[in-house]
Amino acid sequence: MAVMVVAPGNINIPVGQLTTITATVTDVGSSSINEVKLYYTQIGGIETFVLMTLSGGVYSANIPAQSAKGTVPYHITALDMAGNLR
Repeated sequence: MAVMVVAPGNINIPVGQLTTITATVTDVGSSSINEVKLYYTQIGGIETFVLMTLSGGVYSANIPAQSAKGTVPYHITALDMAGNLR
């Protein structure tokens, strides 16, 4: 499985603005993608995740609006039907 992310790993989010993260995920083996998760750490908070949804060959999920200005680090994981996690 190979994961290609179409967005950077840290993003500055303006206060009060929802931000969409997108990724193209492909499995180079014979298995298909089971789930893709976006993990992020809210400003001053703890890491959490949301499931990404597939539309038009691109996975996407939203990082909620933040109450303070700052950088939100994130990463994406993908799990295929064979149980391989990247």
